Amino acid sequence: MIYKSALLILLTYLTLFAVFTRASDEAIRQSAVRIVSGVPQHELATIRGDWPTGPLPSGSAKGSPRVRPDCDVAAKSGICVANGRRVIVPDAVPAGIVGVYTFNERLGNRIVDRSGHRNHGFLGSQPFGEKKESNSATAKFEAGPDRTGGSGASMAINGISYLHIPTSNTTEAMAKDFTAMFWIYLAGSEVETSKAAQAAGRGCPLFSIEGNNLSLLPTRQLSLEIKDRPSVTAQASLRPGAWTHLALSFNALRHTFSLYVNGIPDLHLSTSLETGMGVNIYLGGAPQSQCTTLHAFMDDVKLSQETLSPEQIAAEAFGALGGTEPTFTRIGCSRTVPCSWEQARVACPVGYHLCSNRELYTGGYQIARSLGWVTWNDAIWTSEDAAFVHSPNDRKVALCCAF
Repeated sequence: MIYKSALLILLTYLTLFAVFTRASDEAIRQSAVRIVSGVPQHELATIRGDWPTGPLPSGSAKGSPRVRPDCDVAAKSGICVANGRRVIVPDAVPAGIVGVYTFNERLGNRIVDRSGHRNHGFLGSQPFGEKKESNSATAKFEAGPDRTGGSGASMAINGISYLHIPTSNTTEAMAKDFTAMFWIYLAGSEVETSKAAQAAGRGCPLFSIEGNNLSLLPTRQLSLEIKDRPSVTAQASLRPGAWTHLALSFNALRHTFSLYVNGIPDLHLSTSLETGMGVNIYLGGAPQSQCTTLHAFMDDVKLSQETLSPEQIAAEAFGALGGTEPTFTRIGCSRTVPCSWEQARVACPVGYHLCSNRELYTGGYQIARSLGWVTWNDAIWTSEDAAFVHSPNDRKVALCCAF
């Protein structure tokens, strides 16, 4: 009798559990239907391991290269399930970010934008000397090592191939204010361009927005090449065999370009940003580039339609200096234009002084070498040099440390 009662209780429990589960599944289904009811039909699809090959939805421009990947379910915000008791939300993206490219998610020669704005990029290539941009179908993605040493990938760049991010509603806002950030690894010391490019002071483009380029010169120094203006060379240079964080921003209100290397301000250029009808962005190269030799990797690209503050950029570059604060050291006199002692005394910006030997050995040298400010045999002025008499002909590098 006891066994029969226990069996009856168990059967009753299983019956109630089945009824509850079915009701919950129906509630989830109805919630999902309500969420996606306002989403266009072409945005609801099942991914099959390839990009869509059928006709574009109505309203799309014919021949547009912006092919969108299909998703299981597309929604503009979170998806509510179980009558709102649970909410599934997408990855958090800071305000203003319009493109995130980790190169870990790709389909063929197309790179997925992780920002949620669907600014997916596609690969193209153009060997030096060709007159027109090649079809992206001829380009092939070459994976490099992940920046963090994990199982992901970076994008190999060779001066010929590039990642094209076509114009869209969100990238068009970058014609006013923008910030482009990425990590670059120089795998080989050779960087070569055509003779015409060398004569014009132009290098291999790493980032290009409507013909305005951040490039790498054969000297491994960075160069800012703005339309209808002479190129400007940065103080920093890339060191082979190390990841370097680069950030280029433009402030439309101040008409100023700013370049940051490993979170440290390098140069500021006052000029306007000229764009065409749209805003086309190229990473790792650009059409009509005159780069002939480059062996490097690019990873963790972020594009923003806002001018990020120096503090925000320094936070993005965290770890590039081995834990030393980017605000610790600034360059007073560079190795290309060394200065005398009298010049070095007044070369430091407000809030900085000539580094002492102790400050140089506790982070100053590390920063200066990582940015290419000094080499192993460069002579450097220090605050201890004030106790000595110096000839006006003595020329050295000046490094400044924060008070």
